[in-house]
Amino acid sequence: MTVPGPAEPSDPAEGQLERILVDAEDALRALREELAEHRRSREQHDAVDQLPHLINASTEKWANTRLFLEELLEELRANRQGGDLPSRSPRAADSPRHPQDPGRDDG
Repeated sequence: MTVPGPAEPSDPAEGQLERILVDAEDALRALREELAEHRRSREQHDAVDQLPHLINASTEKWANTRLFLEELLEELRANRQGGDLPSRSPRAADSPRHPQDPGRDDG
């Protein structure tokens, strides 16, 4: 007759309870995995539900960008046709004028 080791219970009822416990732990692990998958799926559905709102917001932003660019082009064309293009370099045109600047335009 063999002597049961530390992992082998000597009582058959104890062995049965041990198997039930292992099965319960396996079932719990499977349930946790299923719950995690369900949560991931729910997050994906929520993200898809948000798409119309995000598309509307980005469409509005692009419309504003388009309007800005159209106005910019109109001004550039008007400046080109009117001969108002500055003869300075872009850096000089972009730098702020100081009060002691002789080219200052007081309006």
